[in-house]
This record gives sequence, structure tokens and C-alpha cells, in this order.
Amino acid sequence: MYLEVDEVTERIPAGYFWCEFFKGRHLSVDFVKEDGKWQQLNAYEGFNEKNDLTRFFKWKRVEDRFDLPKCLKELDIDRVNFECIKDPKTNKINIFEVHLRNGFDHMMKWNEIVPVFKGDPTRREGYRYLKAEASGYGYLLYPRIGYLVKL
Repeated sequence: MYLEVDEVTERIPAGYFWCEFFKGRHLSVDFVKEDGKWQQLNAYEGFNEKNDLTRFFKWKRVEDRFDLPKCLKELDIDRVNFECIKDPKTNKINIFEVHLRNGFDHMMKWNEIVPVFKGDPTRREGYRYLKAEASGYGYLLYPRIGYLVKL
């Protein structure tokens, strides 16, 4: 899709962004700087429906290990999260989003995390519900109300 400047505000709702479509595993990776050294805290793989790339139905802890890219190591921060696609053929990663904070560090004890959006059921056998609202200041079409988590 090609978007003109004026179309961005008209066609992309708040809380969403456009980026190139990558094939491969979608990973979210957290790092923290301790005693001047960067340590990877975790990595989670996100799963979504092929016909809806905007919402993940599950995140699972994975054992993938990464080196933090040099450009991120040089930032004057102590936590960083990046989202990337890992190419299944080359194992190369394509970073497409960086947060100057962690993503799942507060959820690290869970092996599986299922986002719960407004209107979704809050109960599932074998899972525990945790309330964790994210409404995008009222602008999101599908605000998150919590998570279902599993050890």
C-alpha cells in the first residue's frame, strides 16, 4: 500500500502504524543495562491471524538469543525493547520497532501470554486473568483490558 501524507491521518487509526510486510517469526526482545553491560532479559514470539496483523492472539516465551545492535547500546538509557522479524531462511533479523522501555519484563514469569481485548472472554481453562488496561487515551478501536497467562 502506498500512502500519501494526507491519507495517513485519514486511513490509519490511532494506535496503529504502517510498515513493510516481513515474512518470518515476529519476536519481541527485552534488554536491560546492569553494571554498564547489556543483558537480554527475554524473547517472546508473537502469533496473529494471517488476515488480521493488528492483534496478536498469543505470545510465547522462546529461547532465541540476540546481541543488542550497537546503535541501541549507545543510547543513554537502561532498558530497551525491540520488535523484529527473524527470517526463517537466513536467521537475519529485521528490526521494525524500538521502545525505549521494556515490553514483557513485568510478565517474564509467564511462558504464554494471551492479550485480552474489550469484548474478549476473560476466562480460559488453564490460564489466569490479569487486568492490564491499555486504551491509547481512548483512541484505540480495540483497547486491551488484560492478559490470560500460563506458566
